[in-house]
Amino acid sequence: MIFNREKVIKISLFMLFLFCVLMAISRISVHGSSGTAGAISGLLETLVWALIAGLLFILLFINKISENFTVLLFGGRSYCDETPMSLSHARGFIAAGDYEQAALLLQELYATYHDSPELNLLIFEFYLDNCKKTDLAFEFAGNYLKSASVKSPDNLVILMRYCDLCIAKEMDKETLTDFLLDESTRDIYPETEKKSIFERVKGLNS
Repeated sequence: MIFNREKVIKISLFMLFLFCVLMAISRISVHGSSGTAGAISGLLETLVWALIAGLLFILLFINKISENFTVLLFGGRSYCDETPMSLSHARGFIAAGDYEQAALLLQELYATYHDSPELNLLIFEFYLDNCKKTDLAFEFAGNYLKSASVKSPDNLVILMRYCDLCIAKEMDKETLTDFLLDESTRDIYPETEKKSIFERVKGLNS
């Protein structure tokens, strides 16, 4: 089975969350019968562990707050949920057959919006459909899916076409099935789109 880094991280965070909750409770129990100084010390320790547990709870269970908190804590992320304005220009170059200019613009946009699902989909389709560079498109889509973090229906399009390439390269069906099942647990796909992944799995096993 393909290693699911996101699942391991979530399990690790959950275990750490439980540990912090237990530590907060134990601090209350340890210092509950102490004098004033002990009680104050116990209260401070409890607050620290409770704060850590609260932050972990947000990261684990409240996705939207988690994203905003991550941006606030670590600074802006290099992705854009909305369509970069210059994508229309890139599509224009592609439609006109000016692939050299399209490639330069896509490279420039990717340097800034490398997490944008729509931009990654356009680059993937540019390699696959326009440039006919199947191996490059396959590698690009695989790398994107490993690190994708923004929820978008475009991710499903990339995944399904990447699956087609895996089949064309005669990837083992069991390996591909495990990969799709792992993908179906990720937050980058809207709930309504995850059904399509399960349908694809059923198709592989029929």
